[in-house]
Amino acid sequence: MGNDRKRFDSDYWFRVILCLRIFISITQISSDVPDEFFQGPEVAHRRVFGYGHETWEWRARLRSGLHPLIYSSIYQSLKWLRADFSFLLMVLPRLLHAFVSSYAEIRFCELTAYLCGSQCATWTAFGLSTCIFTNHCFTRTLSNSLETSLTMIALSYYPCYSKTLLRAYNEVQCSWKYLIVAAIACLIRPTAVVIWAPLGFWHLMNSHRKFSLALQAIVVALVSLGFSVAIDSFFYGEITFPMWNFLRFNFLTDSNKVFGVNDTFWYLTVGMPGVLATYMPFFVFGLVKYGFTGGRVPGVFTFLILWCVFVYSIPPHKEMRFILPVLPLMLVVVSVFMISLPRKVQSILWKSLLFINGIVTCYLSYYHQSGTVLSAMYLNHKLSGHPSPSALILLPCFSMPHQSVIHQNVTIDFLECPPNFDSSPIHINPTEIFMRDPVKWMASNDVSKYSFIVIYEHIYEMAKSTFEANDLVKLKSFHQSHFPEYEGIHELRVAVLGKNFIFEPL
Repeated sequence: MGNDRKRFDSDYWFRVILCLRIFISITQISSDVPDEFFQGPEVAHRRVFGYGHETWEWRARLRSGLHPLIYSSIYQSLKWLRADFSFLLMVLPRLLHAFVSSYAEIRFCELTAYLCGSQCATWTAFGLSTCIFTNHCFTRTLSNSLETSLTMIALSYYPCYSKTLLRAYNEVQCSWKYLIVAAIACLIRPTAVVIWAPLGFWHLMNSHRKFSLALQAIVVALVSLGFSVAIDSFFYGEITFPMWNFLRFNFLTDSNKVFGVNDTFWYLTVGMPGVLATYMPFFVFGLVKYGFTGGRVPGVFTFLILWCVFVYSIPPHKEMRFILPVLPLMLVVVSVFMISLPRKVQSILWKSLLFINGIVTCYLSYYHQSGTVLSAMYLNHKLSGHPSPSALILLPCFSMPHQSVIHQNVTIDFLECPPNFDSSPIHINPTEIFMRDPVKWMASNDVSKYSFIVIYEHIYEMAKSTFEANDLVKLKSFHQSHFPEYEGIHELRVAVLGKNFIFEPL
């Protein structure tokens, strides 16, 4: 993997990472979480084209408009050019993530080369380009992905990894750069404050120009907050401050438990093993052996990993993607351990990791949870030529992309899942009602008025007679998951039903 007598080949690794990210962004057909679509592209689509759906979080002013406005600029350009094809609506936002992520990754690797040596940087570049979770998330339209990219860029400018480095850097210029990029990260996703508040404080405590640095931070903070209020007030049509609403919802109250409640130690037992996957044992060995010695692993990296895992463990709701911003730091710990191994062992490991991670990445990108996206693409094709197009999506709420893929100004109804903040005993959740007894739901709702219906195949089989009575037949079936949450189901599939009676091969 190289040695410290050789300079880290940033040009080579940039080409490798960029080509990989572009390839994944163009070809990826799987989905991850609803936020991938409904916290960005779906909102942008509604703003630009005038139709689509915004979730309750936008009505509650929990999200900044800055993230979807990035995609709105892409969609608006396509609209002006009359090139708003479904494929471009899907791919161009992901391509934007691919370019930003590639630049951020190589900046971070150059920082690693400066702090830990070229051999460690080479392993870090290899880790970033082969890690299952980075390949799964970095090109998706998640605010977490953009937050991670901006964090890596800001870290590359951050001057205070040690007092020696602080004196070696042009502190004034670097401080402006990292403060501005970090502020943008916080505007995109306020949880970035968890990383940058302690880093800013550490820098201030060790700086020889404390007053000047504090003034810089105040200027950047005030300008950023003013920009945030202006952008979000324009976006929502009234003066509002979503950053405060977001932090209050996720950290100051237990409101985010409506998304699910996890064990306090979930990140240690599930989250970190999930994001690191095959790299997990090497991370543990590296952290134990080198993470606390103040030598090979920068102390700032060790602190940030432990600090973020601790803070994110406090709210009841937890997800793997929440710790995505510290995954690159974890891979540095992995790299430090890797370069301590004999060369023959390193060679065996990188070949094995490349093979295993490559297979899993392909499975996650092109097969696992691909049914909902393929169903949306199929609907785009079928609805465009139908004389009276309409669709009903009978899937768990927001598990399938809507207009950012379908892109047809037609009636599309679906099951919603409004949160029960007040724990009301009379709260109605349409998704839960349908999933509890699909056959009963069919009997009390008119499905004959829809030209197409999207539904899990095993539920379709349960209510097949009802659909056939309404002249709805299965047109297509797509694989969704080998790990369904439903008892007795070995493979979860998504079926598209239609009234055109044109049977197509399954």
